Amino acid sequence: MSNIKKVNCPRCNKEVFTVVRSLTGAESARSKYQGICNQCITPEENKEMMSEQAKAIINYGGGSHSPAGRW
Repeated sequence: MSNIKKVNCPRCNKEVFTVVRSLTGAESARSKYQGICNQCITPEENKEMMSEQAKAIINYGGGSHSPAGRW
C-alpha cells in the first residue's frame, strides 16, 4: 500500500497528491489541511500548519526515538 494518495482539492477541485499519514506526526494538521492545494491555502492556514508540524517534530525529537541520541 502506498503512503501517497491522489485527491482533489476541496476548494478548487485541482488534482493533488497527499500523504496517507503525517510524516512529522502532525495528524491534526494533516487531517485539517489534507488535499488543499498550494494555490488555495491561505497564508494564515499555511502558518498554522507549519507551526503544528514544527511542534510535532520538536515533540518527537525529545522522545526515545530521537535520532539525536545516535549522533
